[in-house]
Amino acid sequence: MSVRRGSLTRLSRAVAFQRRPLSTLIEAQASAGDMFPVTLLVGGRMWVLAAPELAHQVLHGPPALYRAGRANRRILPVLPSDTVLTLDGDDHRRLIDEALAEIDFSPLAGRSTGCWSFLTPSM
Repeated sequence: MSVRRGSLTRLSRAVAFQRRPLSTLIEAQASAGDMFPVTLLVGGRMWVLAAPELAHQVLHGPPALYRAGRANRRILPVLPSDTVLTLDGDDHRRLIDEALAEIDFSPLAGRSTGCWSFLTPSM
């Protein structure tokens, strides 16, 4: 049986992530920078944003550009159709805003873990 080298590499990286997620993410960031793909055994390939400014750009970017709901279509059979993982645009933003309104960020305000700072979201 013939196995393509690229497939074996992706499989070994997926297994490494399952066994040692934090060290695998740290190694990937060191070799690829602040945005890199990770392959999960169940979920497939996804992108990791390992810098606050990149995460901010995606979270606050134009909904037409960052369409996470469309990217998550393959998991629709196991999720309700009206979740933040499956919606885009105004519907997605509405659910995020509703969820943030329910979270008490005061214990985290002003604290920091490395380069990530926890701030109370402005609403």
